[in-house]
Amino acid sequence: MAERAESNETPARAPRDGVLRIYPPRGGAHEARLVEVTRAYARGDMGTARRLAREVKAAGCSTEEAQFADEILRRTGNDPVALAVGVGCFLLFWLVIYLTVWR
Repeated sequence: MAERAESNETPARAPRDGVLRIYPPRGGAHEARLVEVTRAYARGDMGTARRLAREVKAAGCSTEEAQFADEILRRTGNDPVALAVGVGCFLLFWLVIYLTVWR
């Protein structure tokens, strides 16, 4: 089975496979670091992607690079809807326990 070479080029048309792709800006001082961020994000290592994106922003990057790092941080941040659902389930669990056991 032939392995597909990893390309850093932005395709003219994204393939229709349902994967939301993100491409780092090219030609900046932090290009190699942003490619590492993208690879960490693509393989699902959100902690590393967030850490590297924060490092790029702290290193004083261009506006385009900062926007890319902000996008990675936004995509890997906490989802407020998921947090609300989790808290709601926790409260519902204890309400059921109270109503069935301690009442």
